[in-house]
Amino acid sequence: MPELIDTYCTNCKYVTIHTILKGAPNQVVQCTGCGSIHPMTAKKETMHAIKVVVSSEDKTTHYTILKPADEQVKIGDEFIIKTENDGATIVHVTSIESEARRLSHAAVKNIKTVWTRDIEEIILKVAINLGQKTKSIKYKVQGDKEFIIGSTEHHKSGSYIIKKIKLRDRGFVFREGSQVLAKDIQRIFAEAGKRKDMEQD
Repeated sequence: MPELIDTYCTNCKYVTIHTILKGAPNQVVQCTGCGSIHPMTAKKETMHAIKVVVSSEDKTTHYTILKPADEQVKIGDEFIIKTENDGATIVHVTSIESEARRLSHAAVKNIKTVWTRDIEEIILKVAINLGQKTKSIKYKVQGDKEFIIGSTEHHKSGSYIIKKIKLRDRGFVFREGSQVLAKDIQRIFAEAGKRKDMEQD
């Protein structure tokens, strides 16, 4: 997986997630938002501490991070959180609190708490139609893995064919060939593939 870093984008004009293309001392980075490639820019900005609540499938973790005071944060944004043991994960903003109010966006200097969910690795939930019964499975996948309506996926208990996908934020996807990232999926609805062991409990 490529190394990622939060840094100032000379094209977007604010801090975004970048992929490091060339290491120190003369780092070259590529913005994951606009795709522009440029030397890593050191831009002096006033930093502000905010609380970040990160939710995963089975736990909630609290962090305090520093971000540029004038940077805008909005629901749907993604950024990197440094975790324990020098690790890191990517989170998706789900809610913003500023002075006891919930907002869709705000400058960092006006934010008290940001609620997020971990999208680096997610638990994928799949409901598989076996005719007279439905089998539910769940397993871990990378958040950026693509799932395609009509395609066959393989799991240790068998294979399944994707028929529709329920999205986390809005409705369903039915159209064959449509692609959805794992981080945006609430549940996959599928039919069993060819392997008979999918019918076993």
